[in-house]
Amino acid sequence: MGIVRSLFGWMQATPASGDNPALYPLDFDELKKELGVVDEARRMGVHNNPPEDKTGLSAIEERIVSRIEEYRHKVIGWSHDHMVYLKRHMSELDVTKDINRARESSEEFKRRANDVIASHDHELHQLDAEAQRLTTQLELFKAKNRLDREPKQPMGTLSRWLWILIIALLVILEGAANAYFFSAGLAGGLAQGFVYAGMLSAINVLGGFFIGKKGLKYLWHVNTFAKFIGVISLLAALALMFGIALITTHLRDAFAVVTLDGDAMAIAHQTMLASPFGFHGIDSIILFLMSAIFSILALVKGLTWGDIYPGYSSTSDRVIEARALHDSQVELVRDELSDLKEEFEKTLDSTLETAKRDIVKLKELAENKSLAGQRFTNYQGKAEHMLHALIELFRTENTIHRKTPAPAYFNEKVLLPPVEAKEVDLQDDLIDIARQEALLDELLAQVEPIRGQIQSAFVSCYDQVTPLRDHLKSA
Repeated sequence: MGIVRSLFGWMQATPASGDNPALYPLDFDELKKELGVVDEARRMGVHNNPPEDKTGLSAIEERIVSRIEEYRHKVIGWSHDHMVYLKRHMSELDVTKDINRARESSEEFKRRANDVIASHDHELHQLDAEAQRLTTQLELFKAKNRLDREPKQPMGTLSRWLWILIIALLVILEGAANAYFFSAGLAGGLAQGFVYAGMLSAINVLGGFFIGKKGLKYLWHVNTFAKFIGVISLLAALALMFGIALITTHLRDAFAVVTLDGDAMAIAHQTMLASPFGFHGIDSIILFLMSAIFSILALVKGLTWGDIYPGYSSTSDRVIEARALHDSQVELVRDELSDLKEEFEKTLDSTLETAKRDIVKLKELAENKSLAGQRFTNYQGKAEHMLHALIELFRTENTIHRKTPAPAYFNEKVLLPPVEAKEVDLQDDLIDIARQEALLDELLAQVEPIRGQIQSAFVSCYDQVTPLRDHLKSA
């Protein structure tokens, strides 16, 4: 038995799903056990069966033949399905369409890029026209007001918020300082003092800031009437500054005389009318000067918030915003073009790699197809060897245990019906693979020119959408 096992052990393979004969090979020991060949041979031999004069195969021999025939039919079915699979898979791996599409990718990119530009063209023209209109308004404003200089550059977002914080801090600092002076005469101390001081400080600082920002700038206006508005604003700023400073100082002196029951306000009003600059002590003088300084600082900052010429910054800012909006749209279109270019370049690279892999796979499938007929013949040969081994095992064991001579047919070889091996014609497949490989070689030779054409089309389309500053330079 060891000799027989060694002869057929090479047919074994690791089991797996399906009817693939390479995965489910005939196993001598398993078939011997499955069919009970040895036990049946011995049992029949003891009873001198089959009879000496029998001429046909015994039941166990018929089962062996049937089992081998079952395997042979599976091989036939698998071989047919395998060939169908190979043909279908080879047809699916045709790279012709992808390669032809890649060869035309530069033209396709041009079309897609022009579509991107066309989809934004109307909006860009509107933004461009609006920016040009506002630019014309700015030039007319400069001419009307005899301005031959550029406006002050607008503050950045961070600087703007920083200055807002500083102005708020001025209010808080002045309010805190005033509260300290007020607290000496208030029952509520520093907290109550901050309520009054905070209101006066907010009026002093914010009022000075807005007068400087909205009114004082008219002092620099070319129009005489507008200059008069500036003079009025200057007088209003001085009045506010001295008024708040005097109110703050006299109110502090009143708090030092009486508690806050309503009389302090009256006393402060009377003393301010009777003797505006009649301060009581150095603390009152410091309080007056501090209030005036904070008001002046706020006034100056309001005056320098934007351009000093009234209306120049607002007119210029509208132009800057319009240009920025136009240029942001330009950048959006350019980003879309850049993304489109990257997409096409990646697709071109991907097509090359996929085509290379597919052609290698096609060659592997063609090789498998060429081997399919030989594999079919090999499996049929294995089936015949297995049949003869099992029949021989049965007859040997049966003969050993008989008391009478074995039937004469034991010396005859059991033959299986012949199965015609199908010839595999690879000529058309090899011609088609060669054609596809030639297409790939042509694409590889053209890939750099194609990249250059895509880049050239990209630059051309990219330059079609330009920031407004470039329009103005070329105007």
